[in-house]
Amino acid sequence: MRASVGLEAAWVNSTLPFCNGTFLTAAPADAADLVRQLEAAKADAAPHALPWALFTYDPHFENLAIPAESGFARVMGVRVMTADIARLAAPRRPLPALDFRRVTDDTGARHALDLNMQAYGMPSEMTESVLATGAFFGDPSREFGFVGYANGTPVSTASAVLIDGWLYVALVATMPGHQKNGYAEAVMRHALQQAAKATNVTRTSLDATDAGAPLYAQMGYTETGETWGMWMLAH
Repeated sequence: MRASVGLEAAWVNSTLPFCNGTFLTAAPADAADLVRQLEAAKADAAPHALPWALFTYDPHFENLAIPAESGFARVMGVRVMTADIARLAAPRRPLPALDFRRVTDDTGARHALDLNMQAYGMPSEMTESVLATGAFFGDPSREFGFVGYANGTPVSTASAVLIDGWLYVALVATMPGHQKNGYAEAVMRHALQQAAKATNVTRTSLDATDAGAPLYAQMGYTETGETWGMWMLAH
């Protein structure tokens, strides 16, 4: 991706759109500049022939809006939140007892990814596509993924990944039908505790959806004021 157009791209090359992202790295100078950026993003993505997402830093668009004729539709917004693991709030209710198992092999990785596909309504075959890339759970020194099992069944998962001196929380998901039981909070707290113990890092950050933000706030995370939008080409 050419830096001159204010874009950066990261391709995992799986069929999961979130894994293939183009980021607008600078505020467009004007509406015409924005259109040039969008067209450059589409041209860069075309040879991959895979689903992909465009990520926009909302403050760059205070006076601009992505035009409908560009073909992009906003599918999600996220809020950046941070906390210190040592100062997280105590759980508001007793957390459920789960069997926490760290993701160390293909079976664990498949369970973690399957839970995400089910929770977010994605086709189950995308799990194999993501596994084939080797992009997740390949570095145990910085990736602390856990799956919580209830009576032997994988019900929830969360990962804490060491990035630039922060433990970034990712892949938080609970199986439909098992939600609202505190499973996600339980496995997320466990992942953070284990990651902090191994790395001596206690700063943690995450990107929260509107649905997840209230839970994270209860845990002690605060919003930084930074927000991102995720867009996809409408078909």
